[in-house]
Amino acid sequence: MILHFLVNYVFVSSWTNDITLTIDPLVTLQASTTYSLSLSGESQDNNSFSASLSFITESSQIADTTAPAQVTGFAVDEEGDWTADYNTTSITFKWNTVDGADAYIVWASDNQYNPNLITVGVFEHMDYVTDQSGTVVLPSQFDYYDDDGIQTPFTSGTELTFQIVAVNDAGEGTYSASVTVGDETSPVVTSFNQSGTADNPDSTSTQSFTVDLSANEYLSGADPTFGFVESGGDTNYVLPNSSVSLDWDSDMMGGTFTVVVPAGKDGSGDEFFITNLKDASENASSDTVRVTLD
Repeated sequence: MILHFLVNYVFVSSWTNDITLTIDPLVTLQASTTYSLSLSGESQDNNSFSASLSFITESSQIADTTAPAQVTGFAVDEEGDWTADYNTTSITFKWNTVDGADAYIVWASDNQYNPNLITVGVFEHMDYVTDQSGTVVLPSQFDYYDDDGIQTPFTSGTELTFQIVAVNDAGEGTYSASVTVGDETSPVVTSFNQSGTADNPDSTSTQSFTVDLSANEYLSGADPTFGFVESGGDTNYVLPNSSVSLDWDSDMMGGTFTVVVPAGKDGSGDEFFITNLKDASENASSDTVRVTLD
């Protein structure tokens, strides 16, 4: 096993004495094992540098002759009816402790850009309890869109698979059963506003009004269910669904409904509603959003 350490520091332009670097790892280094040390930084004149070296730990009497047993009971430890959302970046897990463990390492991978396991948490063993919990904070590489200014690990159907393993001087135990987490949180409509009027007094030509929709997350692009309900105005007329077109915003967090009102028709006072709005992971909203047309 090769572990990689990254060290960043600022240095003066020259020195005459050797520099001693002390490594204090979160878990015990294994005897007779090769480790890789990477160093990078920037000089006072803003020139960047990097270097690497490898070292082998000395042979010694290993305190633990047997790696720990497999961790059991690994599960999400969040309150209530918790579900991950598209921008969830921290998750608390729980597990049963294992005799002989020094620490626990939580690994994660996803079904998009990170198919290989990545360390996302290291927790010291507590020998005075039978179960532990720890919060994992996802590193930046778990981000579906890396240019939108927010970390979105779970959007567009991305699922993360987590495992935990106990370690001691003798090495790693067997990896636990995996826990898969995906976005199961429905989108929320944050605004639903009309511009223009649904009353067209012109007897010779059509006119249009719009209803703007905004949501709290990326949407799927699948049209929601929508329609009109008679609620006032001309009680003998209700706008047909065929009069509506929907254009999604470029950021896929909203869109504009354009409604064409036939000549001489009055749809004001009626309700325009939408439901079954889906996010980019195909979670559908259960709420119906309504606006009374002017």
